[in-house]
This record gives sequence, C-alpha cells and structure tokens, in this order.
Amino acid sequence: CDPSARGTATRQAPATTRPSSSMSQVWRKHGIVPVADVSLFDATDVASILVASDGLWDVFSSDDAALYVQSRRLFRPTNSPSDISKKLAERAANVGSRDDISVALILLDR
Repeated sequence: CDPSARGTATRQAPATTRPSSSMSQVWRKHGIVPVADVSLFDATDVASILVASDGLWDVFSSDDAALYVQSRRLFRPTNSPSDISKKLAERAANVGSRDDISVALILLDR
C-alpha cells in the first residue's frame, strides 16, 4: 500500500501494532478480533480529522459535523480541539443521541 497514493487504501497492521498472542487469545474468547484496521489517505488539503463513536454519527451527518467544526473555528478561533469536541458531544446528547458519545478532533492546519 503506497502512502503517497491518493484515495483510501486499507491493509493489515504491521506486527508492531498487533496485540500480544496472550491478549489475542483472551479477546478471541470473547468474540473480539484483535486486528487493527489501518487506512492511509492523502491529507494535503485536509484542515482537520474528526473521529467519533456511533453516538455522534447517529445524530450528525458527516457534512453537519464538518460544518459545526468549521463554524466553531471561524467564529470562535480561540477554541481548542478539545473544546470543540466537548461541545460537539454535548450537542449530540442534546439532540437525542442514546449511545455513548466519544469525539476526537485533530487540527492539521494550525
């Protein structure tokens, strides 16, 4: 998988990112497959990356979440990624998400 290639490519994680064999056995016993799903993409024109759990995506579309992040950065430029993430999670809860909500925002253009 060539990291310089445009688009998204998925491959198996290198051995250094795999869990130990003893942990793999414990996880498999409980139905968990301990293999990382790694994706590479070209982030040349990307300003931020938003990673979130189903609790956010159940009530926000990707476009709505991106617009929310962009507006927070435009109108409140002193907000940290942590501040924006917390507000986005609070908003998801306020509009009715019934799942747990985890949000992580990575800003690439600052």
